Amino acid sequence: MREAPTGAGAAPSADHGDRRVVTALFADLVDYVRMLAEHDPEVVRDRVTAALTTMADSIERLGGTREKFIGDAVMAVFGWPTSHDDDALRAALAALSIRAALQDPSGGADLAEPLEVRIGIATGEVVAGRRLPGADGDLGLTGEAITTAARIQSLAQVGEILMDATTEAAARGRLATEPRGTVVLRGQSTPVELLALRGEAGMSAWTPFRAGAPGPLVGRQREQAVIREAIERCAATGAGGTIIVRGEAGMGKTRLLEAVEPLARANGFAWTWTESVSYGRGEPYRWARLFAQTVADEQGVDSGTLARRFLF
Repeated sequence: MREAPTGAGAAPSADHGDRRVVTALFADLVDYVRMLAEHDPEVVRDRVTAALTTMADSIERLGGTREKFIGDAVMAVFGWPTSHDDDALRAALAALSIRAALQDPSGGADLAEPLEVRIGIATGEVVAGRRLPGADGDLGLTGEAITTAARIQSLAQVGEILMDATTEAAARGRLATEPRGTVVLRGQSTPVELLALRGEAGMSAWTPFRAGAPGPLVGRQREQAVIREAIERCAATGAGGTIIVRGEAGMGKTRLLEAVEPLARANGFAWTWTESVSYGRGEPYRWARLFAQTVADEQGVDSGTLARRFLF
């Protein structure tokens, strides 16, 4: 097993403002006023607390940071203080998890009855930092993505998850969406293209540089040489191998692998993308199931048929 590190950088301090591209999520419970009219305030408080806890759990499980609770709503950000290659996807999966958990209390959420939610998601650049340096207070986030997520949420139908086109593009083909038109949000002048989130598209629709041809890969000759040697040795001997590429988010791990894909194909290998992510810890062999499903999609069959071909 060989390692091809791509370098690492220290995470910036949360005490100082830092410019980041993040994905913001705003989720708001439906019928809060009705619940107050029909139930005792203590009962409503308990239900809302349970719902907010459920939402926060989904956000944290997928690597997001809860910025604040606002009454019966939660505001979260993905990409600060820790960034990931797939923060937009994580935010979308968190939204799907929130909706499913609130609509199905039997799934483990401590709720007295199913609840509906409206969710807005937006991606953009913000300046982030702790409001009080050295303190464990709320994050201070300044940027259009924050207000855009809140504005989008206000346009969502009951049970709907709306996102901007920037988020959909940042997820790089991993989301199933439906166009919802273009609107000018309150307080903004630039039109925003909206999409309704239907679910996760899976790996078969994913390509690392969906927006077009990637730019030139600068440097990384040593890392490319390590991978090239392993591919050529495998082709010559028929013996497999493993390569681990390590590096902070945004360091170019995916770009490096995309650059050597043509070499692998030229040596007669198939090339399939899959993933093993931290938020998949509760799903044993998630990466293997995604890999099998992706290969099955490429072959135009279901995963069960593909498995039978290999086993029998």
